[in-house]
Amino acid sequence: MDTPASARVLTTGDLTLESEHLTLIMSPERGGRIISLAHRLATREALWRQSPRPDWPRYGAPASDADIQGWDECCPAIGPGSYPPGPWEGVRSPAQGEVYALPWRVLEADGRRAVLAVHGVRFPYELQRDVALIEPNMVRVRYRIANHSAVPFPFIWSVHPLLDVSGGARIVLPDGVDEVIVDSTVHDRLGAVYGRIPWPRLHTADGAEVDLSTVQPGTGWGDKLYVAQVPEGWCMLQRSDGLTVELHWDTATIPSLGIWIDTQGEGEARVALEPCLGYPDILSAAAEWGRHALLPPYGEQTWEMTLTVTCTPTASSALSLT
Repeated sequence: MDTPASARVLTTGDLTLESEHLTLIMSPERGGRIISLAHRLATREALWRQSPRPDWPRYGAPASDADIQGWDECCPAIGPGSYPPGPWEGVRSPAQGEVYALPWRVLEADGRRAVLAVHGVRFPYELQRDVALIEPNMVRVRYRIANHSAVPFPFIWSVHPLLDVSGGARIVLPDGVDEVIVDSTVHDRLGAVYGRIPWPRLHTADGAEVDLSTVQPGTGWGDKLYVAQVPEGWCMLQRSDGLTVELHWDTATIPSLGIWIDTQGEGEARVALEPCLGYPDILSAAAEWGRHALLPPYGEQTWEMTLTVTCTPTASSALSLT
């Protein structure tokens, strides 16, 4: 992903990538956000979308006023909080990290591939993302982060593709995932933060029996969960309308998985499946647990994942969400 400095420009306008089946639109100026990932043959959108906000991106916005939609990147932290001990101790990382609320530079772009980069504001790193449509239904994403300082740099990275599941969906995880860590939960329905709970079936704090893998709109859920160590590098979301989104990665480089389930809006539901480097959301907590990523002085780290979008016209009748 090396690109001459003379080619590192800030573009205006969105970038569109197309394959035989997919159309992907990203907005470098709006945090590098992928604002649409559509299956063109089925005319179905995979991502949760809202009307663009004219005031976005806005660095340092509180979580309560964040523009959350589409596919973002979270780095060098996820939740807002102070940096752990070291040269940046006490420096605040904004909600969702820095990079989702900064304009990104376009390093390369054509009709099937785009390479973007962004430099930290409060911290000395650069994150690059290389997005390519390599097969009719597949998006490959390669990442590189570089530490521009003479001391080790702790960080968390998480991909945040917010998927629209307003018609209902099922989350499918590898065999062997039978426990998750609670990072946050609305009204404490899943118990204490950082507690471990069964996956997918359990009893909530009020005694109700639920299946966390089955997502329906309007149920009032708002939960962030983590699989600490994924036994296999994949996860899947099956929507009731037949659209399936499947992510694959190497667990040697991306060991953990975040899961965000939000069904709080009337008739709305969103799920984010988030392969990640480090957990929980707060970097200082991740550092205490020894679960953060760490770049050596002037070092770098690379990783990649793929996301496949398919659609089976008859799946809506075959997929039971009860």
